[in-house]
Amino acid sequence: MTLLNIVKEFFRRTGIREPQILFSSKDLQLIQVIGLANEVVEDLSLTRKQWTAQEREASFLALATEVQRPLTEIAPGFLWMVDESFFNRTTKLKIEGPMSASQWQAAKSVTYASAYSQFRFVGNELRLYPAPAINDVLAFEYRSNYLIRGADNTYKQYFSADDDEFVLDPSLLIAGLRAFWKKDKGLPSEAEYRSYERLVQNFSAHDKANTELSMNGSCQDRRPGIFIPDSDYTLQVM
Repeated sequence: MTLLNIVKEFFRRTGIREPQILFSSKDLQLIQVIGLANEVVEDLSLTRKQWTAQEREASFLALATEVQRPLTEIAPGFLWMVDESFFNRTTKLKIEGPMSASQWQAAKSVTYASAYSQFRFVGNELRLYPAPAINDVLAFEYRSNYLIRGADNTYKQYFSADDDEFVLDPSLLIAGLRAFWKKDKGLPSEAEYRSYERLVQNFSAHDKANTELSMNGSCQDRRPGIFIPDSDYTLQVM
């Protein structure tokens, strides 16, 4: 649902005449609503649980140097890497880390050859040691703070156009706007905040499919061996 349609619905519920445009308007009230919408998005993306819509995969070609490309280029909207998800797909080997400053300096003080690279973040840089071969395919999963999709199908952190889409359920943004709007105006907002919190809790509780839990210690992973199906047998007469 686009930001313009969300704001129209918010204005209808607030008893204000709905707008036809947003970003090209000079109306101070609309400018404030856009700012509040971005504030709600910040609340949902940064201070709440991590939504499945924030899960991303970064895949890129390695440079044969310690310093790889900036994180802003490799993984737009990067918040943090998902643990144990960094692999060299060319060598089929895991990339270990992240290393602490002490571990990194200790490793670099010794010259050695290894097929396994280790990684560390320094500022906006991703560093690998030993350096991988050029054009090895590297990949990891990460959490992004991007919950907005533009008309060009790229993701971003803040609304910047009327036709930007909010990738979570629009009711979350509408409820958040109602609560933030009243609070900003100095009006009683407790009921609106309770409604907003209930929606956040409900959607977050059902945001991700759950795996089946085994109480007998059995493992559900597929391993080499003989697989016997639990149904659909074919009877053969010998």
